[in-house]
Amino acid sequence: MADHPAPRPLPDPPGVPSRDLRLRADHGLATFLARWEDPPPASVDHQDDADGHGER
Repeated sequence: MADHPAPRPLPDPPGVPSRDLRLRADHGLATFLARWEDPPPASVDHQDDADGHGER
């Protein structure tokens, strides 16, 4: 009896992003949300304003 090759996965229907794209999009969203929930420290304005001190 001959061995049959493993069935190939069916292609995604038209208009549906591929699984690889969905995984990358999910990873990008997770990265974005992680950065959103833990924002970097606010930058300090080192430029002097009218009274000679930086903005506060």
